[in-house]
Amino acid sequence: MLRASYQSGSKSSVSVYVGPKIRTYTFTNLVGNTTYRASVETFENDVSLWYASNVFTTSLASLQWLPAPTDIVLLDKTNTSLEVSWTSPEIHETGHNAVINQHLMNVYEYLPSSKVLLKKFSLNIPVPKTTYSIGRLTPGAVYNVTLQ
Repeated sequence: MLRASYQSGSKSSVSVYVGPKIRTYTFTNLVGNTTYRASVETFENDVSLWYASNVFTTSLASLQWLPAPTDIVLLDKTNTSLEVSWTSPEIHETGHNAVINQHLMNVYEYLPSSKVLLKKFSLNIPVPKTTYSIGRLTPGAVYNVTLQ
């Protein structure tokens, strides 16, 4: 028997027991921008045989009332850096404008040999900042920058 469980920062825990032939399990209904600990433990006759655990943070949840940043522009570039700017979304829902206090920027390097995007890093940029200089990039490499 296999038990997969997760625990959020609020310390509430959910356990799921799955059969011995199941090799994957997807946790659903997770909350965005929340840190979880996911653990997997195997049992035989109620004796624990193996245990693994990992901490991860979900990305900011998709909110219907929250539009994406717009007008993303490359302001400057060097061999090892990019400077980007954007326009923060206007939030028209009463009570929600104080909720958004940061943007999440992800930077990926494109690897042409394998046609794969390799995540270089993620960072939170506090509102109202709308520009960021990305440094320590590889000269001649292709990058994909996402902002939410």
